[in-house]
Order: sequence, then C-alpha cells, then structure tokens
Amino acid sequence: SEVYKSLSIAQQERHATKRNQVLSVAIYLYKENSNIKKDNATALTKLVFSRAAEFWPDKKEPPLSFEVICKMIASIFKKPIFTNN
Repeated sequence: SEVYKSLSIAQQERHATKRNQVLSVAIYLYKENSNIKKDNATALTKLVFSRAAEFWPDKKEPPLSFEVICKMIASIFKKPIFTNN
C-alpha cells in the first residue's frame, strides 16, 4: 500500500510538471501574441502546437495532447473559485 501511495504521488507530480510547462508556454505566447482572440482556447492551443519545437526541442511537441491542453486553457479562462477541501 505504501509503494502504491508513493507511485501515485510521483505520477501526480509528473503530470503537474507537464501541466506547468504547458501553461507557462501558453501564458508566454498569450502575452507575446496580442492578436490572439483573448477567450479562444482553441486558437491558443493551436499556437502552442505550432511553436512547440521552440519549447520542447527534443520531441518537437507539447507533453500533453491537443484536447487536454485545450481543456486546461479553457478552464483557466473562467473565473476561478477556490474552496477549502
């Protein structure tokens, strides 16, 4: 059970690292490209993919799928509400 918990935490951290990379790139590109429609997650996701080689030179693509990135970006365009869980 202890091994499973450690593995689960490690998996969560790996996924969080990928999300942080993608969101950092998205914010950079959003700031750099004022011509992007400000509430269009698909357009920003396409831009992330079209310029992926600049940020991920080894694989030439983001570490997450188009669909996952688009959903992440769409969710950050909404007003966040944080609750104590």
